[in-house]
Amino acid sequence: TPRPPPPPRRPTHPKTRKTSTQKPPQPLSERTRLTARLPTRRTPDDPPFRVALALGGNLGDPEEAFHSTLEGLQSQLDILSIASIFRTRPISSIPQPWYLNTAMMADTRLDPWQLLGVTKALERRAGRTRGARFGPRHLDIDLLLFDGLQVNGPELQIPHPRLRQRKFFLAPLAEIAPHLEVPPGGETIAELLADLGDDPQIENVGWRHRPHP
Repeated sequence: TPRPPPPPRRPTHPKTRKTSTQKPPQPLSERTRLTARLPTRRTPDDPPFRVALALGGNLGDPEEAFHSTLEGLQSQLDILSIASIFRTRPISSIPQPWYLNTAMMADTRLDPWQLLGVTKALERRAGRTRGARFGPRHLDIDLLLFDGLQVNGPELQIPHPRLRQRKFFLAPLAEIAPHLEVPPGGETIAELLADLGDDPQIENVGWRHRPHP
């Protein structure tokens, strides 16, 4: 019997190079770039980062909120010094009580964004909610300086962008770190405070129960 004809051969086509669908590398985020430049300070032998923080509030009992905040920060920071409490007139035209403000120096092994996350969580725990800018609040925690680092991003600016103009930042900080230099110009906290002159709208009222670092 005759054999069946062989099946037709498939036509061959020249090989073509596959077009890559991989996206070009995206630029690193500011957090990634700046964190990459920070020395890794994770071992006990490495020096920690030196930071300056400000605390403020004018609702409820701000001093009690400060005590609670300091307790919450102790697991993340080695608190070195705490300033007196200063009573400050609000800078906003919104009717509200006068503020209580203080400042602290501390060492940490967190990077700036990790520390920012810790402070925002403490603010929420104290009852802070979104409201009018410069409006009344239970607690405000500001990262003023971070080991000489400069950051200018949408979520974080270091040094604090209004550090040089705010006496309620400078006066408490000058009490505990007058010779601390502020980048990029290198002016000291004491020099910046002197540049603002006398201000009757701020006074040192002290703590009812002063915390100890």
